[in-house]
Amino acid sequence: MLGIFDQKGLLTLSFASKMKPDSKVLSLPFKTLQAGELSEMIQINDRITRAEAYIEEKTMPVSIFFTEKSEAPTLYPPFPNPFIDVVNIPYSLP
Repeated sequence: MLGIFDQKGLLTLSFASKMKPDSKVLSLPFKTLQAGELSEMIQINDRITRAEAYIEEKTMPVSIFFTEKSEAPTLYPPFPNPFIDVVNIPYSLP
């Protein structure tokens, strides 16, 4: 279920489905209306809908993070932390 609140610049989403690990869940195209840093314009919070995911009986936080382009390989913090059966370790390569 998707809710769009244009006047406030908000979007809320609730999604329920069994998923395969590493599958793409959602893609949201945006059109820019002004110049600026994306990290200052987009955020995930609990203003309308709780920012959480459910894996079996566990409740997990949902977040978003932005990184700068780097000339060196970068390793990011693993998630979920603490892990259940599987842990994701994000990284980027130049």
